[in-house]
Amino acid sequence: NQSSFKKTSPANYSKTFYKESYADAEKMIGDIDKKDTDILALALHLETYLWSQDTDFEKAGYGKLLKTYHFISG
Repeated sequence: NQSSFKKTSPANYSKTFYKESYADAEKMIGDIDKKDTDILALALHLETYLWSQDTDFEKAGYGKLLKTYHFISG
């Protein structure tokens, strides 16, 4: 059900909103791709799934990762 998905971005939040998760995100992905730290910190803070084709999140070990093929039936 697509209505249960909410598009969000770190740009919609101040860093203080997810600052408690930033250190964990940095440990997970900072050496892989530092520019992904904010989005991972936000996902960790919200305890939500992250829909991305970026393999860096897999490398970082983020367990709540969704790929587009999860939504394509056929």
